[in-house]
Amino acid sequence: MVDKQPAKARRGRPRLRAISADQPVRVELRLAPDVARWLFAVADDTGRTVSAVGESALLAGLGKERAM
Repeated sequence: MVDKQPAKARRGRPRLRAISADQPVRVELRLAPDVARWLFAVADDTGRTVSAVGESALLAGLGKERAM
């Protein structure tokens, strides 16, 4: 579950709501050009979708974050 933000949100940023982990969630990101190029290059090289490459990269990052 995603924790709720404090009652006073920063201006211009949407508040996060708790979301169900039972089904996939659509996420839109703005990536730096070099990150986007890397993402598409890996997807092209491996034959995987950009979504699959991005998801595995995020999961790997979460694993490192939890290990800290």
